[in-house]
Order: sequence, then C-alpha cells, then structure tokens
Amino acid sequence: SSDLGKYTILEDLHSYIQWLFPLREAGMNWYAHPLTNLELQAFKENKKVMERFEEAYKLMLDFYGIKLVNRKTGSLERTDQYKERFHNLNMYSHNNLRITRILKCRRDRKS
Repeated sequence: SSDLGKYTILEDLHSYIQWLFPLREAGMNWYAHPLTNLELQAFKENKKVMERFEEAYKLMLDFYGIKLVNRKTGSLERTDQYKERFHNLNMYSHNNLRITRILKCRRDRKS
C-alpha cells in the first residue's frame, strides 16, 4: 500500500478506523453507522471489498510494527520498525480500541 509508513497521519487522525473496519456496533465516529447483517453479508460476498479489508489490515499491522507473513494461517512477524511502533502503541492507549475494532471486524468477516 502507498500509505505504509505514514505513521503520523494514522496516529493523529481518529475517524478513519470506523471506515476501514466497520462493525455491527457503534463506534466513536458518529458518522459511521453500524453495519447491518445484510451489509456485512454483501461485503463478504464481494471479492474486491474483501481484498480492501486485507490491505487495510496490512496497513494497520505496519502501523503497529507487525507484518503479515502468511495470509492463509494469519502468521505475523515484527517489522524492522517494531521497537518504535510498540513504543507508540504503549504511549497512546486509544490504539487499544483500534486493535479491538480490527479484531472484531476480522472476526465478523470470518463468521
């Protein structure tokens, strides 16, 4: 993705996470409405949408100093920037909410 490494933008903006990882529950961005079950099913049936979810996932993994090693198994590894990125993660606790949202979105896409 062309946005890999743009850490300041990802840290400073807060509303994008609901758009990249929509859920069936409300989040902090009042403009991002919860998904309906019908919308979620339509997403899962659209190959292009699912590819975009995967790209967004890789983008956020990079933001946290992690990379996807094996798409099939979900295996992850640290990136060369992991120390800096982990420090950022520990400094800004709102990233824990982002991680929770990402994991819930991935769960919903699999169910």
